[in-house]
Amino acid sequence: MHLSRDLPELTFGNLIPELLRVVPEFNADEADVRESITYLVFDQLVEFLFQLDPTAQAPVLQRAYGFLERAATSPDREVQMLLRDVAWAIAGKWNFDTQKCFVGPQLMKVVKESPAGKHL
Repeated sequence: MHLSRDLPELTFGNLIPELLRVVPEFNADEADVRESITYLVFDQLVEFLFQLDPTAQAPVLQRAYGFLERAATSPDREVQMLLRDVAWAIAGKWNFDTQKCFVGPQLMKVVKESPAGKHL
């Protein structure tokens, strides 16, 4: 996937506003956003993703997983740690196969490192 040079580098500090800009359909808990509780917001994102119909809402899933792929390439250690938790949560979803086609190579690498991902 080619990333535009115009996109800001993702850091732990700008993850939430950038996520909400890229995926405006995602309505995170306002208090969690306001307090910058990044782990809770991304937990909500995983739940949001798996409520979407992969056929009817493919553009939203493409943008969301594109964002996660972009985050997976961030050099920020805190972002990497968060993405590991997100990837592991994704891998543990019973319906992961329905969204597997949206997962980029960097995120998939982390998914496969999870306990649930060993069978992928």
